[in-house]
Amino acid sequence: AANLEDPTKEVRRSNIDERHFLTNDGAEGKTIFERSRSATRNRLQRSVVAAAEYRNNQQDQQGSKSQVSGSTTSMEDRDLEEIEQDVEEQIQIAIANGEFDNLEGKGKPLKSSLLGNADNPYLDQADRVGYGLLQKHGFAPEWIEQQKRIHSDLEQHVRELSESWAASQFEPTHAWVAQKDRFRQKMAALNKRVRDYNLNCPVNAQMLLFDPVEEARRAKRQAEARQAQKVSAPTLNTGIAITGARQSALLREALFSRSSTRPPGSAPQRSVWSRMASAFKFGS
Repeated sequence: AANLEDPTKEVRRSNIDERHFLTNDGAEGKTIFERSRSATRNRLQRSVVAAAEYRNNQQDQQGSKSQVSGSTTSMEDRDLEEIEQDVEEQIQIAIANGEFDNLEGKGKPLKSSLLGNADNPYLDQADRVGYGLLQKHGFAPEWIEQQKRIHSDLEQHVRELSESWAASQFEPTHAWVAQKDRFRQKMAALNKRVRDYNLNCPVNAQMLLFDPVEEARRAKRQAEARQAQKVSAPTLNTGIAITGARQSALLREALFSRSSTRPPGSAPQRSVWSRMASAFKFGS
């Protein structure tokens, strides 16, 4: 028993830096979270390098193709703005050449796609019959009528606030502040109607919420513009009346002025017609 050696003496605890982990092999870190972050960072670096190499290869291939086939630019390499600009130039050239003149149906109303033989490609097949009946009897879908009512109520609220601003002599009086508070409440209710409308209307017909501050500024601008128009109109009429009265006075003076004896050496007296011409010239 004395000759037997204790096997536990050969067991040595390994250092944490010398351990090998089954997950994220080759990644640095002492914990699983550090190794995961290190592995993600390594993959990102490898992907960046691979993308750069791929772009370089693509550029080399395109350069070799351009040398063989010339400097022709493919549609894939062109920017969207360049394509739109080229299309617009072609349209303007066609208009200048008169290619859009004397087209079929020019100056005539468009044929109804719902009542005619042609089908509206933008209309859902399930709604085609219902929309056709509405249009045949002069009605519109509910969401269109709702949109019209929202815009009509908005203009009415702005007009009321504009009239209140003009009535307060463009000063923030107590009446104006009270009207503005009511305007905010009406705009909040109107925005609630806009949210309900957006739930029922198509996606491409949705509306943005109205800004009460911007609408209040628009009401002020409308009131000030009307006041400026009222002020400028009497001034213009007064100027026309003064000019007309001056012309009448000069005309009477030219017609009814008595001829007096001229002293020797004085300038000759002008004729009646020359004085009338001078009167109109001075009045204008």
